[in-house]
Amino acid sequence: MAMNVSLDPNNPDDKCSRYDVLSWINETLQTNFTQVEQCRSGACFCQLMDLLFPGSIDMSKVKFESQKRSDFKQNYSLLQTAFRKSGIKQPVPVKQLLTGKFRPNFTFLKWFRKFFFANERQRREYKPVEARNGQDIVQVDEPVKSPRSWKNPRESGRVRDESDKDMELNGRRQPVTYDSKWERTFKWIRASHMEDNCAYCTLCDYNIILHAGFFDLKRHQQTQKHMKREMGGLNSSGRKKIENSISCSETMLLFIQNHCLSSLPSRINKVSQRTASYILGLNYPSDIVSACKMNPYCIYIYGQVLLDAESRERTSCHVVLVGFFEEKRARYCIRLLDVFQAEDGSSVSGCLLNVLQKFELPAGNMVAFYVNDQEQTSGSVVSQIQELNSQVIDLGGLYNVPDSACSAGLQAHSSQVQELIASIYEHFSTCSTSNDNLKMLFAGIEGLKDTSAPLSHSCEEFCVLVQRMLEMWSDLVSYFTSCDENNDKAKQICSQLENPKVRITLMFLDHALGPLRVFEQHLQQSKGSVRADLVQILREASGLLRSYASSFLRPQAVIRYLKERDPAILENSTFCLPATELSLGGVVEDFISAREEELADSINVFHDECLAFYKTLTTSIADSLPLSDSVLRGISQLLSPAGRLKVTGKSIVDLAVQFGICSKPEDSAKLTDEFLEYQLVEDEEDTPSTLPLERYWCNVLKTFPPESIFKRLVLCFLILPCPSLEAEKIFAQAVENGDVAHWDDSSEESDTDLTKELDSNDDSSLDHTEVKISPIRNGQMKKNRGSTSGNPRSGKREQAYHDGKGYAIGELVWGKVKGFSWWPGLVVVWKGRALTVSMRRVEWFGDGMFSEIHTEGLLPFANCHFWVIFVFFPPILPYILFFFFVGYLVLKDLGFKVERYIASEICEDSIAVGMIKHEGQIEYVKDVRTITRKHLAEWGPFDLLIGGSPCNDLSMVNPARKGLFEGTGRLFFEYYRMLTMMRPREGDDRPFFWLFENVVAMSAHDKADICRFLECNPVMIDAVKVSPAHRARYFWGNLPGMNRPLVTSLTDKVELQDCLEVGRTAMFNKVRTITTKSNSIKQGKMGPLPVTMNGKEDYLWCTEMERIFGFPKHYTDVNNMGRGQRQKVLGRSWSVPVIRHLFAPLKDYFACE
Repeated sequence: MAMNVSLDPNNPDDKCSRYDVLSWINETLQTNFTQVEQCRSGACFCQLMDLLFPGSIDMSKVKFESQKRSDFKQNYSLLQTAFRKSGIKQPVPVKQLLTGKFRPNFTFLKWFRKFFFANERQRREYKPVEARNGQDIVQVDEPVKSPRSWKNPRESGRVRDESDKDMELNGRRQPVTYDSKWERTFKWIRASHMEDNCAYCTLCDYNIILHAGFFDLKRHQQTQKHMKREMGGLNSSGRKKIENSISCSETMLLFIQNHCLSSLPSRINKVSQRTASYILGLNYPSDIVSACKMNPYCIYIYGQVLLDAESRERTSCHVVLVGFFEEKRARYCIRLLDVFQAEDGSSVSGCLLNVLQKFELPAGNMVAFYVNDQEQTSGSVVSQIQELNSQVIDLGGLYNVPDSACSAGLQAHSSQVQELIASIYEHFSTCSTSNDNLKMLFAGIEGLKDTSAPLSHSCEEFCVLVQRMLEMWSDLVSYFTSCDENNDKAKQICSQLENPKVRITLMFLDHALGPLRVFEQHLQQSKGSVRADLVQILREASGLLRSYASSFLRPQAVIRYLKERDPAILENSTFCLPATELSLGGVVEDFISAREEELADSINVFHDECLAFYKTLTTSIADSLPLSDSVLRGISQLLSPAGRLKVTGKSIVDLAVQFGICSKPEDSAKLTDEFLEYQLVEDEEDTPSTLPLERYWCNVLKTFPPESIFKRLVLCFLILPCPSLEAEKIFAQAVENGDVAHWDDSSEESDTDLTKELDSNDDSSLDHTEVKISPIRNGQMKKNRGSTSGNPRSGKREQAYHDGKGYAIGELVWGKVKGFSWWPGLVVVWKGRALTVSMRRVEWFGDGMFSEIHTEGLLPFANCHFWVIFVFFPPILPYILFFFFVGYLVLKDLGFKVERYIASEICEDSIAVGMIKHEGQIEYVKDVRTITRKHLAEWGPFDLLIGGSPCNDLSMVNPARKGLFEGTGRLFFEYYRMLTMMRPREGDDRPFFWLFENVVAMSAHDKADICRFLECNPVMIDAVKVSPAHRARYFWGNLPGMNRPLVTSLTDKVELQDCLEVGRTAMFNKVRTITTKSNSIKQGKMGPLPVTMNGKEDYLWCTEMERIFGFPKHYTDVNNMGRGQRQKVLGRSWSVPVIRHLFAPLKDYFACE
């Protein structure tokens, strides 16, 4: 029987925080809960009962992976039954738990924790993952709260500390998620890269944390800084300088007048130079030129664009636009570049060349171009552009494949059908009918207006008309049979309709043109983001040629033709299928079987016509596709996150060669390594399927340096033109990507008014320019130079510091705020009341908050007064462990004489490993935030500092990451604080070394911030070169030879088979990164296990994982730790061969045994 317990509010032993409860349940059941409410499915309670009282619950009936409320009730029903069997009197508040509220779930979890410890007998070997048959306990989604239930932020009188215990949280607000509908009201808002409950202001470069949703955005819009930036971000003087620097030609102004004013918030009669500057962009053209010089770009050319309907001379023009990918905003940007007039194709190509030379756009960065009027200007433009860059791709033909192929086929082989359609259309144009079906035959068909070649230029319209004719065939025959006998035209049409050869030809055309029609429909219908549509279009285009070639060619000939594109293969009859095996469609074959006698004389001719029609379509498609089917398929697979594992290193190199990126063997090797690194990083965690493709690649590319070949290759693919490519839609995108959102009626003030305003300014106010470092937005510190305007800013006075206490404006400092550890900040100007002696106004990094603090509470940012081996590992929640024993193990293996080794650690399992395996040679200190300068003075001086901050708030695979300045990420500054205090004094020439480690898959701005503080760039080392497991990490430090090549030693086990026990076989030579999660052992989300034993798949044993990391056998076998605990200790450790590689050069500086 079970021991009953109850919670006593007055008993301090019963008080615990939600972090204590979550860490206990995560460690016990090997789960990853982050919120108390996520446990409300009841599955975790059922498994805890199974752990305490084996057999009390049938685990096969527990719903571990369900999100349904009915399954939750079933779990609680099993729990209540187990309670009754075990004599537990505690009621289960099912209704309160299912509401998803914090208080009832937290209370019940606390009670169960106390009940668990009271009834836990001698700990037995229990494998929670195996007990639930390998299933994960799914985290229940957050319940949707009504906005009325949110608490007004003004009602809260104090700031909550995350370490508060047992606090009443019934009135706590739940953050809302970003809604894309807000973009319709606020043009400056976008989804944030940080979290779902944040919005990003493109004007202020600021992430807004959402508490009340729409009202937070309105509140931000009313801030002084936002209103200033929304008005253009400049004073009248600065704005006039920019506006006047943009001088548009008359042709450009006419084009803007007729095609670009619909996006303005209010209508104007005539466009001015100033309005044009907002449409083109206030930084035009320098921002466009800068983007094109640094990144690949695409050129759009739209010809025959109506310029001025009232002018007789200037009727049309050519518009040149440029497209490039903006990593900062994670979007594809199209901008208006120039407008010119040309008479013929040759002059168009010359004018285009002048435009490129005028703006100094590098031809080497041009990847693709698109010309809308293919017939008139495409040939000369293509030849002119390819003279500049032979690798440039013309994608205009790709998006005209359906129409051009259909036109070629119909004009060459279907004259009889076109004559029939033209005759019927001509008849119904002069005669009426009472049949409602026949009235709808030509509804919506515009191509028949061209009497010379009706419908030959529109595949969609022709297919629609053919389908209608086949559906109305009996009505057509009946109608024309009943016509006047003296009407020769009607008799001729009737005879054609009664001819089975004509009808079967229409049936064949309906079948043969089907794939082209489907492809055209996908071109016209956008289902998601533009880049996601591009992936689908390229995938379908790659299969289009194969589909038609396989309709009449033998399989071997299909493969050969796709590879060589040789037209002679199509004309060789030996490569063609027999007439009976041609792809005619099931309807055609049934019709032939039914009317075999009537078609006996014409069936052979029909087969020849079908074969010729397929040949013409295939030839036209091959001529229109700019790239081979394998290249198109490779681009589609690479851009798609789901297809990244389908792409091989060889195909990546082939793609790069096709686009002119890889010209040297060493470039190919580098590209292959970078691509494998991309596959490795993305394989660690699952990427959310709802993430837009642009945002996905923006997150991926941030981890690669600007000179990365793989990054350039992906950017080449991301800037390819994609439908919809209608002129007006592209022009609207270009206008929206300018600064039209900043335009208002005041922008149309006269030049005279602006001149008067400038003349009225006081010249003396221009003597100084204030430099202010803004709060960190998106992890980057940006300098905004103050205005040189003479208009004094109304509001608080700004005062400098002249009290002789130091800490001048703009100086970086450390500050101590109550409730926080030392935090970096920036001294800014004093505002408001009279300046108090020894007081400073400090802006804190990360959150942009300000404090007025005494100078005695500040420290210089580079305070290096203090300086045996010290290993630093920041304290964090119990499930985030660190690897202090690795450093000591490697130092002893290398033969160093270690006098003293101090480590900061809070995990009992890690402490036990270090104590037992190293016989008490490691001294422990707990929370690193409690270490002061006094402690370091007593322990020091130090020779080596090694450590690393937690990566869960830095890694991009965590969608809820908080970055470097929030959450666990800010513990990096504890390491930096230790480093600044340990460095030798000035003049002390003794050696001092340090090493800092963190994950590779962090955002670019977090990496840049760490580099700025540590004043060096990291070295990326992947343990896969010296061990059987992938483990890529960044290392910052001043160790000698950090960037030297990683070399395998004789003792390193590089293959997985070398690490396995006898009788076990490795399925892979290398395994994916081993983390603290048990499913990381699987090679993919649903992949196989890496080891087989007795013909069955099996997990890696603990001793095998120890060898993979380079530890001795049974190194973590202490304190009766189970498999899950040992994997956690190992999963958060460093790779021993990598640390040995980094520490080896230190033998030249310190004594060794």
